[in-house]
Formats: sequence, structure tokens, C-alpha cells
Amino acid sequence: MTSSSKCVEMKTYGLLGSKKRQKIVVGTMYRHSQCNIDEFYQLFSETIAKIAKGTSAYYVLGDIKINLLNATNDSRIQQYIL
Repeated sequence: MTSSSKCVEMKTYGLLGSKKRQKIVVGTMYRHSQCNIDEFYQLFSETIAKIAKGTSAYYVLGDIKINLLNATNDSRIQQYIL
């Protein structure tokens, strides 16, 4: 699955794991630098909610361009971390 917006590009890949033949979903995500953190968080949350409905194990990796060191000063970053 591939999706793209002016904010985020995302690709997901389904793999078959060796342990009990469990399906594993690996997603890659890229947040464009002009993308508002709130808009990104909304899209990210919606995507995770869709993935979580399945029974697969899932991993999301990517370049989100959010400085996690600023979490103490920015509640939007705190929300993303939680």
C-alpha cells in the first residue's frame, strides 16, 4: 500500500514471519518539512488506527522531522511520543 499527501508519504509492506507464520506489516513514513505537526499527527493517528484493527504485528519507521529533544517545551511533541 502506498499513500501520499502534501504532508506525508507512506508505504507499507506485508511480510510473512517465520514464527507461527504470522503476518508482519512494516511501514515507512516521511513527513515533509513544510507539514504542520498537528496535521501530521492526525494522519499518523488515523493510519495507526487502521493498522491496529488487524491481527498483524506492525512496525512503523521513518523520517518524521520532529525534534524529540523539544518534548518538554512543546505539548504537540509530547502527544506524539505518547
